[in-house]
Amino acid sequence: MSVRLHRDDLPALACAARMQGSGGGGSPRLMELLLPRAVEWPIDVVDVAEADPQTPCCAVAFAGSTMVLTERFVDRDPFARLIDAAERWLGTSIPSVCAMEGGGINALVPLLCEGLMVVDADLSGRAVPSLDQMSIFVDELPGLITVCETGGGGLAVLETDRPADIEALVRASMVRSGGAGAVLLAGFTVGDLADHAITGHTARGLALGRAFLESAEATAAEAADAIGARLIGIGRVAAIDHDRDDPHLSVFDIRTAQGEVLRVVARSEFLAVILDGAPVATAPDAIIAIDVLSHAILEIADLTVNAHVAVLVIEAAPWWWDRAGRAEAVLPSAYGLTGVDVRA
Repeated sequence: MSVRLHRDDLPALACAARMQGSGGGGSPRLMELLLPRAVEWPIDVVDVAEADPQTPCCAVAFAGSTMVLTERFVDRDPFARLIDAAERWLGTSIPSVCAMEGGGINALVPLLCEGLMVVDADLSGRAVPSLDQMSIFVDELPGLITVCETGGGGLAVLETDRPADIEALVRASMVRSGGAGAVLLAGFTVGDLADHAITGHTARGLALGRAFLESAEATAAEAADAIGARLIGIGRVAAIDHDRDDPHLSVFDIRTAQGEVLRVVARSEFLAVILDGAPVATAPDAIIAIDVLSHAILEIADLTVNAHVAVLVIEAAPWWWDRAGRAEAVLPSAYGLTGVDVRA
């Protein structure tokens, strides 16, 4: 079902984006500041089933360090040059856009593309760290191109059958671009999204964010029920450990009032929850840490020793389990973590 978004829907959308960011993906705060004045409201977000399936589409995102984006001016239409380049390369206009990531800052980025039809779909369902984890790459959809900024006003157009090359080359381009920049995927249609993407994230996110905001005075258990999440446990962060062999890997040791040992494993996002030695949730599920006192949705950097947190899990989109081999791209084992996959 298509959705008409109004300016006052932004807090709910941003709230949902934080939850689906699973502790990472960059704060949606920048979009909350930009969007009220950067585009005309209301914005219609079209259901995939209600759009012409032959319509060419693109997916947009910011890549690199989202912290860098908060230190520089973002263009009013940061993807216009990338869309122009993709249209020249493909030889066709691209009148529609969808989200590349379903969580974090990038869940809201397509709303910046004024003049394009915004389609209610994304390519991940939650925040993920690598471009080769995008659903259209996981399904090996042919004919895809990637366009990214390279710094100094330059752009690169990449076309390859090896998604790992896209990830490596875009990351190198982000370094040349000063640490962050715009990225676009194209070469697919709205009809492709029905089979090769997670559909309906805007409609779900709006309902999810509203339900969470309305539960601001509720207990953690009541808030979990309101948003359809599973409450894993509540406790204080007793320790934070870092892996010597993987400096990007962190483990948050949480002790619950019931004496349980709850461990949350993270890299750039939360990847797994282990309760008394047994894994109980993993990516692609959205793993959410909430400050019990303030009700704030916490990013990884916000978890400090003695923080009083509730750990919730929202089940991943069924898309990841509908076809063999999809989930392997996003389970913890894809990051080199062994023994913690759930539903592998």
